[in-house]
Amino acid sequence: MSRFSKFLSSRAGRRLFNVAYSWGACLVILGATFKIAHYPYDDLFLTIGMVTEIVIFFLSGFEEPPREYRWEQVFPQLSAGEKPAGHPDADAAFRHIAENIENINKAYAEEVRFLESRLARLREADACQAEMNERLRAIDEQYRRIMEVVCMTKNNQTK
Repeated sequence: MSRFSKFLSSRAGRRLFNVAYSWGACLVILGATFKIAHYPYDDLFLTIGMVTEIVIFFLSGFEEPPREYRWEQVFPQLSAGEKPAGHPDADAAFRHIAENIENINKAYAEEVRFLESRLARLREADACQAEMNERLRAIDEQYRRIMEVVCMTKNNQTK
């Protein structure tokens, strides 16, 4: 492997390659936009962008292709004869997940029923509180009237 190929496959090389590829694409788009709008320097931007892309595509020919891994050796379930979805462990896992979801739904329904009953009791208590407040207002009004009568009687006796 040459030094150039090693550089292209390194982190710095991939980063530089990515930046150059992105900037080249930006210049091509900018040049095309300038060309459509008839702005100055349209040919310059388009040419610089296209040359950058040509260089990038040329250099990408020197990149080492990605390695092919034999995953079926590590995960035998991936071999052509077996389907992962039909695997007994997968079916059991899906059944287990479905049972858990069903249990959660049941618990949720029970909680909703419990909260609805508590809410009904709170509404009843609120109605009782309102009735008691009304009765206390009536008693207070009667007490005020009695006190007025007592005060008038006392005032009339002192005269």
